[in-house]
Amino acid sequence: HNTDKWQLGLSYSHAIGHYAMGYGSDRTQEGIRNLSVTDDVDKRNTFAGGLDVVWQPDSLHKLSLNASANPPGGPGLTLTKTTIYHKDGTPDKLLRAMNDYMKQRNLRYGGNLSYSFTPSERHSLSVSADWIRFDGMSKCHQPNSYFTPQNAPLRSDIYYSEPHKDIDIHSLMADYKYDTGKGGEQLLGFKLSSIRSKNDFRFEANGQVDLGRSNRFNYKEKNAEAYVQSSWQLGRWR
Repeated sequence: HNTDKWQLGLSYSHAIGHYAMGYGSDRTQEGIRNLSVTDDVDKRNTFAGGLDVVWQPDSLHKLSLNASANPPGGPGLTLTKTTIYHKDGTPDKLLRAMNDYMKQRNLRYGGNLSYSFTPSERHSLSVSADWIRFDGMSKCHQPNSYFTPQNAPLRSDIYYSEPHKDIDIHSLMADYKYDTGKGGEQLLGFKLSSIRSKNDFRFEANGQVDLGRSNRFNYKEKNAEAYVQSSWQLGRWR
């Protein structure tokens, strides 16, 4: 919706349903062949929405706001059958593995606020602030069973994994532009950004936490950047 001084935009979309897929792999490593076939049912539903607002009271000032969200989530199930062969090509054993994604979440949302000031045709200043948030987690129940080529049971294990990932990204940016009026321009800008990532991975084998595969770590990063750029027009050369 547009008027003389402001604009409003709204967006929405979704994808709801179950998706069945079949795929496999044939891998040989050091003479040992692994032939896998997987049936995959993805039950995640995806929703997405956005908001855009622009306010321009006059030719000098312009303020913009943008926000978006994309929160896909839901369960899933994969069933994999892997045949392992001896180096002479005869079957060694059979692995039947299930990966039951009891819960999955991948939330992505963020926003942008920007302002521009154009006092004349030669001068312009813009300031922008951004924020992005990612929140992901899943709970996976993974029973694995080994069989002989004749389908006699050999061994069974039950694995469980639960990864979490939270990421926040903040940034502030400003740019100034001066048009010399003779085909050249002067640019000046800076950007500040901050990244924070919290990660937690829990892995269990047969009901016991596997400390060798479980992990938890945090990551932080801060950046300060600036640039200056100058250009001139000399005849056909720039």
